[in-house]
Amino acid sequence: MSVTFWCPTAPTQRVPCRYCEAEGQRCDSYCRGYDEVSDAPEVNLSGGHAALQLALLGLECEDEPCGRILAGALPGLIQGAMRTLATGQTAAAATPGRLDRGPNGATIVDLGISEERLADAQQRLMRLFAYAAERGFDVHYG
Repeated sequence: MSVTFWCPTAPTQRVPCRYCEAEGQRCDSYCRGYDEVSDAPEVNLSGGHAALQLALLGLECEDEPCGRILAGALPGLIQGAMRTLATGQTAAAATPGRLDRGPNGATIVDLGISEERLADAQQRLMRLFAYAAERGFDVHYG
């Protein structure tokens, strides 16, 4: 599963549906011919990566990560993310890839999460948090 961090109350703008434009007609019977696109940045991560990012920010989650971060808490999370990046905590949280064999001989591949990937996601989350904090929007994830 993937987890998206976004601001549902951010302003949107209407843009033509790219699939309808490509086909020259409505792409399906449910399409309105346009999409509502948010002005806010979004961050999409795998479920495990999102849980790790939340843990790095000091936010624990049970099972699948989903919830809401209130606008008032965002400046503290931005500071926490800056501290995480500056102190190298992303290096400590990185996991190497590995190849295992399951009990019945099946190959299990774990690609791991590199320090660069963790740091990149932290920076993207900081941009989203800064956008939301400046405008007083809550950030939802799920």
